[in-house]
Amino acid sequence: LWDLGHLFLSGKLGQVDYEGAEKAFVRATQTGDVWSNYYLGKLYIEGGLGDKDPKLGIPWIKKAVELWEA
Repeated sequence: LWDLGHLFLSGKLGQVDYEGAEKAFVRATQTGDVWSNYYLGKLYIEGGLGDKDPKLGIPWIKKAVELWEA
């Protein structure tokens, strides 16, 4: 799912699809994947889905750090 999210972001499946990436990363976070948490947070913070939303992105980054430290 992490790889699928990156395929959506890269545009290798056609056009860049931020919403497809978001869905793939959200599903991957449910498995405890560190990098999916990080990239999902980054997607929100950088505004890939519209307005930049650090309030939504920072918790995902923090979760990634927690998982990494574990």
